[in-house]
Amino acid sequence: MPRFKTYNYDQSAMVVINYQDQPQPGTFEHAVHYLIEHKLDLSVFHPKYRNDATGRLAYDPAILLKIILFAYSKGITSSREMQWCCETNIIFKALSCDTVPHFTTLASFVSRHADEIEALFEQVLLVCHEQGLLGNGLFAIDGCKMSSDASKEWSGTFKELDEKREKLRGLIRHHLLEHYARDEAETEADLDRDIRRANMTTSKGTIQGYSGLATVDKKHLIIIDAQAFGEGQEHHTLKPVLEKVEASFKRFKKLSITDNIYQKGTVVTAESGFSTASLGYPEDKMTDLKNNAHYFDVSFAKLSSPDEHYSGIEFEDCQFSDCDFSASKFQKCKFTNCIFEHCNLSLVDFSNSKLFGLKFQDSKLVGVDWTKAIWAVYHSDFELGFKRCILNDSSFFGLTLNELVFEECKLHDVDFRGGGFLGSTMTYSDFRNSLFMRTNLQGVDFSESTAYTIDVLENNVKKAKFSRYEALNLLESLGIELVD
Repeated sequence: MPRFKTYNYDQSAMVVINYQDQPQPGTFEHAVHYLIEHKLDLSVFHPKYRNDATGRLAYDPAILLKIILFAYSKGITSSREMQWCCETNIIFKALSCDTVPHFTTLASFVSRHADEIEALFEQVLLVCHEQGLLGNGLFAIDGCKMSSDASKEWSGTFKELDEKREKLRGLIRHHLLEHYARDEAETEADLDRDIRRANMTTSKGTIQGYSGLATVDKKHLIIIDAQAFGEGQEHHTLKPVLEKVEASFKRFKKLSITDNIYQKGTVVTAESGFSTASLGYPEDKMTDLKNNAHYFDVSFAKLSSPDEHYSGIEFEDCQFSDCDFSASKFQKCKFTNCIFEHCNLSLVDFSNSKLFGLKFQDSKLVGVDWTKAIWAVYHSDFELGFKRCILNDSSFFGLTLNELVFEECKLHDVDFRGGGFLGSTMTYSDFRNSLFMRTNLQGVDFSESTAYTIDVLENNVKKAKFSRYEALNLLESLGIELVD
């Protein structure tokens, strides 16, 4: 029969705990403790306290802030749960110095000191700047849906809920007078906030809640601004976010940034769900290209930059619509998974630029020398596609671009000599006077394409597909003449 160590719950033990040793270096709780104790000026909270000579001693704002911020980092937003954590969790006990603030104290502190907490957040950004954590070169804006406890019955616009709102205001006044001492945070402002919750469609269905938006500095992913909007759509929230960021940096004199950070060279990126149509800002605020910048998931519309010279720019998941880059140079740039629609890129120079996953639709690309770009040898294909495009006088000489796509394109006088285009799609296109010599066209689909001249002895056309009538032209290279 196995033997086990004995245990007995009916015993007492003395456990010595030093609260200062509990937040370990390198942890979030240690960073919060250090910042609040040594770096932040908490005097902004003092004016609202009136117990200088009389009244009960108040909890130090430092203690309350540590509890609240650490709770937020763990996804805890309930004041009651924060109180329970201070009673049971050793890290909360350490940060609160074994005090247990009542949940109403925690809730009241947050509701009464919103402006002071925001000013404190700006102090944190200044500390980050002093530590070299902010680059101030690229800000990325993105959002997410946050659910709330609002019911569908009480979610809607002010107009829809006007009658209920008036009745509810009277009811709230009654409860405020009766229960003010118990929960002074329940005010008409909270009512306004609650009914602004929106119906939002998410991957989990329709929910009631808010759209949360954060602006992040690229260098070390520091959040420089965070806001919540009672709207289901994000497309019109870009302007208030940009204005908030701009206003914040105007106050940051220590950051040595001019009054208008967007004209200082700072790049702001946002996903395509945001709209710049109603910004009311100069076009170059969001669409002017900056050298050595990184643009992620940005939409550029009607950007006119012919005969410009750009270098070191990275574009990832970007979309270009009605843009004019004719005769421009993109040197040592990188384009990844980008879409061009109704754009003019004729005579564009892609010297030493890396291209991958590009889609061109209804665009003009006359005279482009694709051989100047850098094509990595470890890619089996580059997911390069053209649809209803004009590529006359272009050159693909000697390139291996497997699974290349041409659909309904005009390709007059294009040089395909010495290239490899295994498994490509070249359908419904016009190849008048284009050159094919020692070209790998194995498995290429030429269905419904016209005017090509391909010597089957000089090119690999194994398993290639041709329309029946146009395929007759292939016999010319064999000296075969068909007669009726």
